[in-house]
Amino acid sequence: MGQRGPIASPGSVRSLRARKQAAKAGRAVVDVDQKLLLVFPSWMPRTAAATWRRIVAGLHKAGVRLEQIDSEAVAFYTLCVDGASAAAAKDDAKLTARFARDALQWANVIGASPSSRARLGIPKNAEEHDPWGNRELARILSQPRPPKVPAQAEPPKAPTESSARGAARRVGARR
Repeated sequence: MGQRGPIASPGSVRSLRARKQAAKAGRAVVDVDQKLLLVFPSWMPRTAAATWRRIVAGLHKAGVRLEQIDSEAVAFYTLCVDGASAAAAKDDAKLTARFARDALQWANVIGASPSSRARLGIPKNAEEHDPWGNRELARILSQPRPPKVPAQAEPPKAPTESSARGAARRVGARR
């Protein structure tokens, strides 16, 4: 919350420079390849375990790198999501709105929203995000090209009567 400025594109030159500088300075750089499973907090109700597993799996699939210290933040987000769904089932619009607001704030903290992942510099998964069909284009372009067949010269056409008269006129016009 309180993030200012436009969301930086993960592939922009400025973003790449910032990541290189952060790596040189020894600051944390988002590493999507590293897997780390979170432990379900003991203080959470067991009824929230299914939502917890769904959220952690979704964050992992989105490329959000989670540390063990992040388990409480994910737990609070889980409780907000479960609270909003319970309040909505009871038709309590005011409580649903409060839980939804808090859930959105926790989502921005843990990287569960597209804007927060962009701020963290997490690239989109290329396998899932392909709006212009680049995979299909890459597949087509990677296929071997057929060998070039030399063009065969066409046999000369026999002169027709009209073409012979036209040629005679052109020759006569030159004299």
